[in-house]
Amino acid sequence: MKFKRNPYLDFYRSIAVISIIFIHTVFHSGERYVPHIFQTLALLIDVPFFMYLTGWSAIYNSSLAKAFLRIFRIISQWIFFVIFVNGVLLIFNYRDFNNFQDLFKAFLFMAYPDTLLPSIAWSIWYMPVYFKVLVIGNLLLCLVDFSNLSNIKIVFSLLVVLIALNSIGGGYYQTDIFYLFFFLLGYFSSNYSIKSGASTLFIICIIILSWITISFCLEVSPLNLQALKFPPSIIYGLASLISIVTSLFCKGRIDKYVNNKIINYIGTNAIWFYFCQGIGGSSLYYILPYFNLPWWRKLIIAFLINLSITFFCTMVVKHIYEFCVNLIRHVKSLFFKYFSNRIVPWNN
Repeated sequence: MKFKRNPYLDFYRSIAVISIIFIHTVFHSGERYVPHIFQTLALLIDVPFFMYLTGWSAIYNSSLAKAFLRIFRIISQWIFFVIFVNGVLLIFNYRDFNNFQDLFKAFLFMAYPDTLLPSIAWSIWYMPVYFKVLVIGNLLLCLVDFSNLSNIKIVFSLLVVLIALNSIGGGYYQTDIFYLFFFLLGYFSSNYSIKSGASTLFIICIIILSWITISFCLEVSPLNLQALKFPPSIIYGLASLISIVTSLFCKGRIDKYVNNKIINYIGTNAIWFYFCQGIGGSSLYYILPYFNLPWWRKLIIAFLINLSITFFCTMVVKHIYEFCVNLIRHVKSLFFKYFSNRIVPWNN
């Protein structure tokens, strides 16, 4: 039976990817000309929303075997991406890697040279976190009886307490715990939606009030979300809940938009867009110096350039990868067929 994709999940994935592209336009090359308040607003749909959608998708394959299979597939796609991009750079007499050790680190998401394509180097931090949360989250779903509401309350209460304590004193596993919270939130809220607009507005007001209050108590600026993102603070988490609450309200209300072919293409190929946005974001460093415009016009042009380059690179890299995969499968099939026809059965 062919797997039927959830159109809302793909639609929200596309929104998350486009938001990441926008964030890396506002920051990275945009730090010198985009106002600080606008940078803060851009972070309202960020990595936590991405992880929330990962948890949502776990309802379709909540097993460790499938989690590891997904990790293996993403790593193979990333290795192909790195080889392909640097192969193209070598053709034009450029290179990002000085030796095999640097290349090996890049393959494992440990480091990427911050040279020609700096946006790639600044984006891959998320992938090791994604892998760890994917495994730990699926492990919890396999081992803990979450049909018992008490267990759900205990796990979420523990995560919230750990996030709060780490926000005050810091902690080694702060990032993993933070994104595990959003993974599980996505899993348990996947079948829910907020029915009332008034309820949605009330929840968002409570979130904003809590955001400001906790910022005041911790004596940090509520508008400096970027500083509260690494490592992630409970304040950054509260701000990220706004996009999740909004998505729960929109679920079932925007049916005529979620089946858009272009939007669905982005959502179904989210990982390729995430990789390739590093190319689009890096290209802005070489293009924007030629634009002498007011900041908002410059930002619009930069975002459209970034999105266009990312879209084009995604189509090219994805199709070449799929061609290579199909070619390998075909050669392997011919190989086994050739030798299987030459095996002589052993007869007594």
